[in-house]
Order: sequence, then C-alpha cells, then structure tokens
Amino acid sequence: MFKENLIYDVGMHNGDDTAYYLSKGYNVISVEADPVQAANGAVRFKQFIDKGTLKILNIGIADKDGDFDFYINEEKPEWNSFDLSITSRDGLPWHAIKIRASKFSSVIQEQGVPYYLKVDIEGHDYLCIDGLDKANLPKYISVEANDITLFEHLAGKGFTKFKLIFQYNLAHLDLPANKYFNRWLWAYRLRQWNSSFIKVFRKLGGRHFIHFLDRRSIPAYSQSFKQGTSGTFGENLGGKWHELDKAKQIYQFYHDLFHNLPNKKDYGFWVDIHATW
Repeated sequence: MFKENLIYDVGMHNGDDTAYYLSKGYNVISVEADPVQAANGAVRFKQFIDKGTLKILNIGIADKDGDFDFYINEEKPEWNSFDLSITSRDGLPWHAIKIRASKFSSVIQEQGVPYYLKVDIEGHDYLCIDGLDKANLPKYISVEANDITLFEHLAGKGFTKFKLIFQYNLAHLDLPANKYFNRWLWAYRLRQWNSSFIKVFRKLGGRHFIHFLDRRSIPAYSQSFKQGTSGTFGENLGGKWHELDKAKQIYQFYHDLFHNLPNKKDYGFWVDIHATW
C-alpha cells in the first residue's frame, strides 16, 4: 500500500518541485543523478534533511544497477541525461561523468511506495513506470511525455485515468482546445508572425497585449508555480480524467499541432502525463 504522506521527486533538478511538496507537509524522496545539483539540494534543504522529512538520493535510474556514463549539459542542466542526443541539443557544450545508477524497483523496495510519483529524467521516465509493482501502485503519477508509448507503459501497470498538462503554462489540455491553450497559442503566434502589420502592432504596444495573453493563459491552480516546475498534481489539477484512448487522442492532436507551429524545434513539445487508477 502506498504511503499517504510520501512523494517521490525523481529528477529533482534545482529543487523547486521538492520545495513545493515539502511546503505541503509531505515527506519527500528526491532522486537526482547530477552530483552538483544533489549537493546544492542538500544545502538548500538542510533543515528538512535534518528533520528526516527529506532524503536526497544522488543516483541515476537505469535498467540495471552499476556505474554508467552520464552527460552534463554545461548551460542547461535540465538536459542532463544518460542519452547524449538529449544533453547535446543545439550544439551546447557538455561533458561526461561516471555516476552510480539503480533500478527503480530497488528504490521502491528500500524507500516504500509513494502517494504521488513525479518523474522527469530526460528520456528514462519509462524505467520508473516499468519498475512499479502492478499490485502496489502510487495513487498518482506524472511523467514527461516524450513518447506516446508511455501511455501503454502506464496502462500496462494498471493506471486507467489520464490528464495531460502543458508544461509551458501548466494548464490541462482538452479537445476542443480550452481557453488557456488558445491564449498561449495566440501569444506565441503574435511573437512569431513577421507581417508588416504584426511588426507595427508589436511596436505600438502589442508586446503588452502579448504579455497579457501569457498571464491569462495560466490557470488559477498553476499561477504560483515557476515555469520549469511540474506544478500541482492529483485532484488539484484542472480538467477531467480521461480514459486511455481519449488521452492518446488528445496527445496526438497537440503533438501534431505543435510540430506545425513556426520556429518550433522537434524536441519542444513538452507535456506531462498525469495518471491514476
């Protein structure tokens, strides 16, 4: 049975998600492969570590236990990964280090099953899903949706209800598109269009209108979160829970729409899948 007061933050990064969970009174297990970010977290959260409400595990998650090459992006540590194609995006500088990694099933066995499992580990999210026990699942889980096949991993473990959260404004995605996404989309297009009219519009104060659209695209349940965090979870999210087929349809619609936007990079479709049972 999951522990009702326990959250896992797998991919702690700068610790902002961990800080949110601690502020809500949860005990937290934070997993961070990068030794620099893990050490920074140990300093930032010393009082919680001393109280016993936080553990930081400086390990990676892999399909087997051992020491492996881990790639550090020297400008964007959020792209640190075991996958060099992720770390080296846009030709940014990187270097490799050796780190210890564990199977996620081993972490669960040692630390217990959480109420909520947040995963964002740049390409290895599926390993955390696969490491779960079908008979003893977290109540809620979120993973960065870098591939539609993650739905099958989740459903195969027994998760039956899904929501999609757009990382750019932490709003839920629906069909048809809701007001939050439409406002974000208008703001994005107004920045990108290069017609003479739009250029004049931006010079005559249009930037203020674009900023207004950006602010209005963030739902009330996400306004206190910084961009780059995972936001809230569970029943605090907006929108309805969807069955598997509907959730996959929503994902595919926004995936296709996003990749047809001007000046969007192939890797820039950032959505989190939230699931429960």
